[in-house]
Amino acid sequence: MDADIYLKASELARAIAESREGLRFREAESAVKNDSVARNLAQRWHKVYNRVSELLAEGDDLPEADARAVEFIEAKVENHPLMLEYIEAHKEFSELLSNVDGVLSAAFNFGMDVADDVVCGGSPGQDDDAVK
Repeated sequence: MDADIYLKASELARAIAESREGLRFREAESAVKNDSVARNLAQRWHKVYNRVSELLAEGDDLPEADARAVEFIEAKVENHPLMLEYIEAHKEFSELLSNVDGVLSAAFNFGMDVADDVVCGGSPGQDDDAVK
């Protein structure tokens, strides 16, 4: 990789990590890891969703037992404040990364002025009405 690109990518990574969204996500993740109930719940949640993803990827129907497991784990997650904070922080962090990816992708679209097309909170090319 070109040294200049590597340096700029490192600066971007640092800025993302130090952003409000990055810090919030890291704090929420740490809170879940440091709470035994939340950590166990997160592990169970990932296990259930991995199972469901595998079944759906294979084209299989979701057995009733798995559907009940999804409902059960969702109810538990929705009632745990650390998990709710983690989910919201993850969502905001993912949106930030998506917006950054949109800016980088727009750089290859020669007819576009990236600075003019990026709407705060949106992504390049996104309708202004969709952001509001």
